[in-house]
Amino acid sequence: MIQSIIRKFIPANVSVASFDDHTLHLITNSSATATQIRYRQRNIITATRRLGGQFDIDNIKVSVRPDEPQFSPQLREPIPLSAENARQLAETAQYIEDEGLRKALFKLSKRVQ
Repeated sequence: MIQSIIRKFIPANVSVASFDDHTLHLITNSSATATQIRYRQRNIITATRRLGGQFDIDNIKVSVRPDEPQFSPQLREPIPLSAENARQLAETAQYIEDEGLRKALFKLSKRVQ
């Protein structure tokens, strides 16, 4: 019911978060809308009081919570291994004592394009 009253004054995206201790807490995703609410605060309070005393609002608190942007990471193709780098990896692998690391380096050195 409060939501419909607020829509009459502010047709933008505004949600009722809570009503506690004579304070109505509203949330919007725009600071411009929050400013409009603050300018029309007295009108909104008066309109809710006309409902017959169901809601005794003295203050309106407004919070701005912007919509989170959709994030998609830009994945780049790995730089291909040059023949010179592959040769150096293979040479280095010959002197590695750890068997697993040596095999991994040899395998990596064979990925030349």
